[in-house]
Amino acid sequence: MERERKGQYFIVKPFALIMTIIVIFVLFYFLQTFRYSTTKDAIALDTIVDTTNVLSILTNSEDCIAYNPLELGVYGSIVAVDKLDNFEKRFKHVEPECARNYLSGWHAEVEDLMTGETWTFGAPTYKKEIASRVLDLRKISTMPIAIRYSAMKVNPGRIHVEMFSGDLERITGLIDYVCMAGTRSYAKFSDERTLNIDHPITVSNNTVCLVLGKDKVCRDLYCDTVFEGVSVPGEYKIVATYMYAADKVVVGI
Repeated sequence: MERERKGQYFIVKPFALIMTIIVIFVLFYFLQTFRYSTTKDAIALDTIVDTTNVLSILTNSEDCIAYNPLELGVYGSIVAVDKLDNFEKRFKHVEPECARNYLSGWHAEVEDLMTGETWTFGAPTYKKEIASRVLDLRKISTMPIAIRYSAMKVNPGRIHVEMFSGDLERITGLIDYVCMAGTRSYAKFSDERTLNIDHPITVSNNTVCLVLGKDKVCRDLYCDTVFEGVSVPGEYKIVATYMYAADKVVVGI
């Protein structure tokens, strides 16, 4: 009897150990999944907030496309048609400084609901097949606005903003941030980010491009920039420095 009990003990003990390991593994898996889900939800919420902020700034700031609120006495998401014309000409491949987000990019489209006329500006959009390969997040928001042509003509309209984040947005965001901080402070300014780059990055004539085989997505920079780009995917510490004397940004890896 005693030998049988010992035999059972030695059989049960390894079995219990295996079950314990399985339980721990399952708990660890669910914990990691929960953490990933929580982080993803938090990032998604931040993107929604950022998109809402861009919409609000664009339609209510005189530095952007809002019509002069002092003349009306109130803010009312009324945009000026002359500012829309100006933004479409000046900001074909980059967001205007008045509503720049230095971690994400955005593209705006304004439509006159009576005439069908549209204005677009901001960072270039991604094709669907490319977006699924290179973007971490993508959020689209729309809100109604009024488009003022004159004191006698104000048409109903809507503004459509698409916000997105990927390698191209993070690199150009760093460079533009350093550029604006340096020019505003009238001094040399430097900042850095450690980024995981998944695709080659090329720079030419102050335009940064993400290269995806035969496809390419590009956007302009605020400052003259010296940067050799990234030819091999990997983790890089990217240091951008605004050189006040030369009025340019120098980027090193």
